[in-house]
Order: sequence, then C-alpha cells, then structure tokens
Amino acid sequence: MCQRMEMRDTRLISWIKAAQRNFEEFPDDVQAGMLRALTMAAEGGKADIAKPFTGVDGGVFEIAFKHQGNAFRVLYAMKIGAEI
Repeated sequence: MCQRMEMRDTRLISWIKAAQRNFEEFPDDVQAGMLRALTMAAEGGKADIAKPFTGVDGGVFEIAFKHQGNAFRVLYAMKIGAEI
C-alpha cells in the first residue's frame, strides 16, 4: 500500500542576526516550541500560542513562553515578501 505524502508550500524563515543569536540562547525546549509555531506560520497556519502583536500595523505576531520563572518571546512578521 502506498501512502500519499502531502507536500506543504513552506515559506523561508529569515532572521535578523542579533535576534537569531538571542534566540539560540533560549532553553532548548523553549526553542523547540517556538520553532514549531514558526513552522506552522511558514506553512500558512497560525499556532494557538501566536497572538497578534498590538501597537504596530497588522501582520506582526508574538509567540511567548514562560519557562522556570522567565519569559521568552519571539515576534514575527508575515508581510515581508515571500519570507517570514
């Protein structure tokens, strides 16, 4: 039996270098959760933990995690060409 694999149209995720360096310092499990949410965005969806970021024009979202008494967040924009 052959299973059909669905190919997803995944957009490229681009990083501001300083933001990527900061992200790489987050705890591994925080990074993993955030990367799952970013991947969903790159595939055209929105994770439940991604919330619209207020104070700027639409298309900017925030992913926030609490971990061992600390808070970690990532902001991402959906309207920058073909990338997020």
